[in-house]
Amino acid sequence: MVFHKKNGGEKKQGRKKEMNDEKKELDNLAVRTFSWLTGTSTDNDYVSVGKVAHYFGVISLRLDSGHTLSRGGLGKKAFQILNLNQQKEMLALLEELKAPLKEYHTYHNLLNRELEKLLRREELDRDKCILFSEKQLMAEGKIGLISAQKFYKIYITLSSSQLHQLKEMRKQITQKKFVEVEMTKEEKRNSNKIHMKIL
Repeated sequence: MVFHKKNGGEKKQGRKKEMNDEKKELDNLAVRTFSWLTGTSTDNDYVSVGKVAHYFGVISLRLDSGHTLSRGGLGKKAFQILNLNQQKEMLALLEELKAPLKEYHTYHNLLNRELEKLLRREELDRDKCILFSEKQLMAEGKIGLISAQKFYKIYITLSSSQLHQLKEMRKQITQKKFVEVEMTKEEKRNSNKIHMKIL
């Protein structure tokens, strides 16, 4: 087995990145401290759309776009590329995720209530905190698994033309050339019709 030593430049770059990450994490912790000590239970319970089950590279995609990408703009364009059956699969997934998402938010909120006891100078139940955390994580895992299985089901039905369009969109995003478009009235009507059939 051959071991290759890192040269001085690589080590320096690695340490610099580590220090930058530590600074960012310190800022993150300071913000969390401020937010928690000055906010409300409602603030603590809020989880924005797309922040659960981060297994699919969306954060990296937004970084590649220079933070210019909106979830809605990209989502609409990607949805338009799918055919009718694929769009139905996507909407069916929306329904399938309702139960595990509700489960996730339930344990997320229960954990918040337990943690907030500290703000009232009360003793929290450590075992409950661990249990709620585990249940929340399990629900998040279900969301990731169900989503991935449905994404694969759509993936194996994509035509070569659809795959090309999706890859071109990715290229446009990384080159900062992606242009968001609004759905036409006809496209919105068709989308609503599909949605009503599913629900």
